[in-house]
Amino acid sequence: MTGLPATFILRFVFDKDGGARRGRPPYSDEFLARAPLRVQAAASAFAAHYERLRDSRFPPAQSLITAFKHYRSFPNAPTLLFDEAFYLCCNLDGIWACQAKALQLAECRRCGSRHLQAYGSGATSSCAFCNSRRCDDAADARHGAGHETPRSATGLDTRLAALKLRQSLKHLGASDRIIDVLMSGMECVDPALRPSPPTQLVHWGLPLPLQRWGSYLNTVRRIQYSLVVNQYIALRDAGFSPEESVVAAFRHLETKFRNDSPLTLDRCVEVISLADARWGVHVAELERRGCEACAADYLFSRRDTSPQPCPFCLLMRYPSQYRGHHVAASDVATQSKAGFPVDRVA
Repeated sequence: MTGLPATFILRFVFDKDGGARRGRPPYSDEFLARAPLRVQAAASAFAAHYERLRDSRFPPAQSLITAFKHYRSFPNAPTLLFDEAFYLCCNLDGIWACQAKALQLAECRRCGSRHLQAYGSGATSSCAFCNSRRCDDAADARHGAGHETPRSATGLDTRLAALKLRQSLKHLGASDRIIDVLMSGMECVDPALRPSPPTQLVHWGLPLPLQRWGSYLNTVRRIQYSLVVNQYIALRDAGFSPEESVVAAFRHLETKFRNDSPLTLDRCVEVISLADARWGVHVAELERRGCEACAADYLFSRRDTSPQPCPFCLLMRYPSQYRGHHVAASDVATQSKAGFPVDRVA
């Protein structure tokens, strides 16, 4: 890196009493063959977890990190460095630092465990797991990847379920912060993987204008938020959890407004938080009000200084003004303030 010769560095950087330490040797393709049996078994266990994640259609990088975290969760696990795990994945899939596959997982004919061997090799009569049975319980815990113990299988299953849940929420357009908010209250998520509950409202961009709810938000947007909250409350009262209810309500209504003025899950979570006093909100700021004219339930802000009429009535009274989900400039009660991004109010 410096271009200085090694003799110069050894002479002028290190003193006689504290010489240069020996660094970690670079990775070698013979690492697996030269490693002790316990490390070979650990590498095979890691590779089996990685392959299982790849079979579940997770990308290589995410599978590598998740499988390595799961491996390191065992306190007495043999030392397997991250760069060694990285090169194992490279050789298994022929990606990143490797141009072709050099390793594969095969099932042992003696114990049935899946273990690493050279790519294209035939079945073996024994493996690192069979030959290391006299090792301690930590090695036996590693024995599980292909022939998993209940502890290791359960640990990977919970991580896999959490990853799938996070991925499904991402497909709905949720940001990482909103995903953490929703997963913090889901009982199906393992407590060790569950994010901490929010202590205050988590919003997307600028906060919703609660003091000018009726004048800043256009009529169509007010209708959308009212429909989301109405659907959410119906599902929650039917016995579904709040997190399930908000996702189901969004899925149901998102397709109906996809072409114009689309909804976002982040904004829907914020609106429901304010209406139901959840996820960091201690007192509800939005309230449902029943319209006597059209019998619809619509949202209004308790802090709104100039409350506006029912948005459903406005839509039925002036349908031509909202064609294409746009507001007319002459409708002061329903138009957005100039320069204020209605679709990104928060």
